[in-house]
Amino acid sequence: MPKDTRQRTNDERCSFTRRAWLQCAGWLAALSALPFEVVLAAQPASDVMIKLSSYMNAAAGRSLPDEVSEKAKQHILDTFAAMISGAGLAPGRAAMRFAESYTGGKAATIVASPVVCGAIEAALVNGMLAH
Repeated sequence: MPKDTRQRTNDERCSFTRRAWLQCAGWLAALSALPFEVVLAAQPASDVMIKLSSYMNAAAGRSLPDEVSEKAKQHILDTFAAMISGAGLAPGRAAMRFAESYTGGKAATIVASPVVCGAIEAALVNGMLAH
């Protein structure tokens, strides 16, 4: 990004807008709500947190139990069934029309429809259908 090379006046260098004041006040208010120890420094991890972190880190190398895997498959199928049935309802059709109206990149699909749209619009519509 090119740098602004023009000389600034004293007023421009020292000006502090109302917006900047409000942002600073917001940060100060947020920081004041935290306990003093949190503001100064992070606390060392507790034994429970270390144990949990170790368990989660090792989980990548373990396979899921069969009943967990089966239940996950059922939930995924249930979600797709909701999306397919939701595509025929008025809110689903309205969401698809919304996605089709955008002229951005055509990189993603919407479940249960021939609509190809941008990734953000597809995520929104697919989320609505799954809901």
